[in-house]
Amino acid sequence: MKTRNVGRLVAEVVAIVGAVVLLVLYLVTSTTGYLAGAATSAWPWILAVLAIILLGTDVLIGARLPGLVRDLLVMGSLGSLLIAFAQVVLARASLVADVVFNPVNTPEAEKVAMNLSIMAILGCLIAVIALIVAAFMSRNRISATRVVEGGAVA
Repeated sequence: MKTRNVGRLVAEVVAIVGAVVLLVLYLVTSTTGYLAGAATSAWPWILAVLAIILLGTDVLIGARLPGLVRDLLVMGSLGSLLIAFAQVVLARASLVADVVFNPVNTPEAEKVAMNLSIMAILGCLIAVIALIVAAFMSRNRISATRVVEGGAVA
């Protein structure tokens, strides 16, 4: 049985939580409140669900998968979250600009939508950073033994 690197596992779970935050808050701001009737892109939530599925696969059955497949799962989820991040930022840039640069007659619902959108963007950013950290961690637990000269194990 293969061993697991606990740090990488924690980073992947943090990334799953960040992706769920992105998914929930993007759906809430897109379907309720100020942006309820506005046309929104489906790509951010599709890509967030894809990232959650890929990371969930790695967390749940990653110990039984080859190392290359585990790396591909992390890279695929990182790519999908980066694209989702860009899509959400582009979709919400006009909302943030409207609230920040024209604060005179801004409705409260618009401010709430902006704050929730910023939290969704931050959740995605945390997930991306966690996956970058996880990508540089070893897939397996690091052994405490070392080989000294002559082939002996110390």
